Amino acid sequence: MKSVQFIIEIFQKYPRLCIINILTSIMMSFVGALALLSLSPIIDMFLHQDGQGLSSLTLKVTAVMRALGIPATLPWEMGLMVFLVIAASAAQVLGNHVIVVTTHALHKDLMIGCFEDFFRAKWLFFSGNEQGKIFNTLNRELACVGDGLISIG
Repeated sequence: MKSVQFIIEIFQKYPRLCIINILTSIMMSFVGALALLSLSPIIDMFLHQDGQGLSSLTLKVTAVMRALGIPATLPWEMGLMVFLVIAASAAQVLGNHVIVVTTHALHKDLMIGCFEDFFRAKWLFFSGNEQGKIFNTLNRELACVGDGLISIG
């Protein structure tokens, strides 16, 4: 239940970053699935070089390629697969970047809020405790909380 509350709070504080994260994840999955599906026609063309007995997926892919004016030959199919694999890798890099940006935004917000609370504390709080231990513990725990976003996502 606390995870759901945390996610709702993150969505309320960072709606733009959360929407970008979701869209990037969808794009990564879609391009990755296309890259995987592009392998089937290549294998099919290797197995059935005479063109007889091709799968329905291969027939659909070649029909789409012909409709776009692209020759449905083995080199073009291989080129399409390489392009889609590169696009899937680029989408993965973009997705990782968006996750890191979101994590840094969360860390920044947590750090600033905690430091403001830390410096507003009464003098007794500072004089009664060892400041170095408090500061190091605060930094370590804030990093753990911020990294919790990645494990939830």
